[in-house]
Amino acid sequence: MRLKRLFCLLLSACLLLAAGVIPAAAKECGCGEVVQVFLNGFGGALYYNYGTPEQEKAGMARADNLARGLGALFLGAGRSVWGRSWSPLASGLGAAAFSVMGHLQMDPQGNSVAPITSGWRLDPEQDHREKPAYDFHYDFRIDPFEAAAQLHGFIEAVCKATGHSKIALTGCSQGTIVALCYLKEYGSKRLETFILLNGAFQGLTLVGEVLTGNFAISGPAVTHYISNFDGGAGWLKLAMALLRGTRLLDFLKPLGQGVLDTMGGQIYAETLIPLFGQMPILWAFVPASYYSEARKLISGNPEYATLLARADRYHDQVQSRAGKLLRDAQAKGVRVAVIAGYGKKPMPVSKDMTFQCDSMIDTAYASGGATTAPIGHTLPPSDSRYRSPDGILDAATCFLPGQTWFIKNCGHEMAPSRQLRQWIIHSKAPPSVTANPDFPQFLVTDRAGNAVPQG
Repeated sequence: MRLKRLFCLLLSACLLLAAGVIPAAAKECGCGEVVQVFLNGFGGALYYNYGTPEQEKAGMARADNLARGLGALFLGAGRSVWGRSWSPLASGLGAAAFSVMGHLQMDPQGNSVAPITSGWRLDPEQDHREKPAYDFHYDFRIDPFEAAAQLHGFIEAVCKATGHSKIALTGCSQGTIVALCYLKEYGSKRLETFILLNGAFQGLTLVGEVLTGNFAISGPAVTHYISNFDGGAGWLKLAMALLRGTRLLDFLKPLGQGVLDTMGGQIYAETLIPLFGQMPILWAFVPASYYSEARKLISGNPEYATLLARADRYHDQVQSRAGKLLRDAQAKGVRVAVIAGYGKKPMPVSKDMTFQCDSMIDTAYASGGATTAPIGHTLPPSDSRYRSPDGILDAATCFLPGQTWFIKNCGHEMAPSRQLRQWIIHSKAPPSVTANPDFPQFLVTDRAGNAVPQG
């Protein structure tokens, strides 16, 4: 009787498999290519009525409303002069901002007000053996865990379409936040390689300073930042040096402080929080050292309970555990790598304008904890094997010192790291900063825009 039952069960299983009820294991492609998935950062394409016949692209700014926005700004300025009050100017600034970018607003729970979103679709004509890279598109404003759930669906679809069970996942800038949320929620079973490039996964000073009201603007900060973009010609740096020497922009510091003192509260309440602070992703950009102070901006309003819960989830489960997530993935055989830029001046909104960055994100945050010297200085002498040749960085304090690369004079861009990333993805052995003399830990951007070893 038992043998008869066993035979019936085996026969039933075979019939179910034949009928496709129980999916058989996917057949591996065997082409030898590495399928790559790429996540870009803030500002990706958004659409009205995505996926419908009425679909229409929604830009970051509405140029057709620019005249209306400028009109509101000038009207507010005129009323401020006439009434000797800063309030109309603050309202005019808010009206101008909403005229141009108000279509991107989220509600207090962190959901889009307008029917705007984005999504991914696989091109059925794409042959991964000729074009192995797949770009993942998502709404850059949303909760990163929501984006990670969409990424999970995308990766599963890519694996099914290509016959590959594993992929190389690269997150750039904001994409590193989503990539780490994916790693936290769905693990590493689909990952052969995991790269964090110019990452915001530990936050950035720009957002921390703004959301805690500690930002400042000064003439030297502005000119130093602008000089980042002279393209090697030298004339822009010279012009900025002349401005600093003549101190023509010294008025910016008292002006900025005056604006903050007289209009700051109104600007935060009427513009900054409703337009940007209700985007869940903004709170993932806040560094841990700023977070408790920054969340006070909205923690007293019960409308923001859902938004705060989303923000807390990222900080508690991902940002504070990023090192462990990366090390655990590495222990399971994933090729993990972190790439960060340095040598650029920071955006002119911080009271501390001397930290190393890629012109956008702090090097210490993007690298997962590197020790950096202030701009214009070097670290004290040491025998650390992870100290940069120029004495500016020490990677010994990073989450993964042996798998973290730095590119000097590299702005917040992807191109200089392309060859390094491809070597990491295709190398036969697990990549490390000592494995390839062409790609040591510390590189520099040459005139052609390539990352080469520091001399």
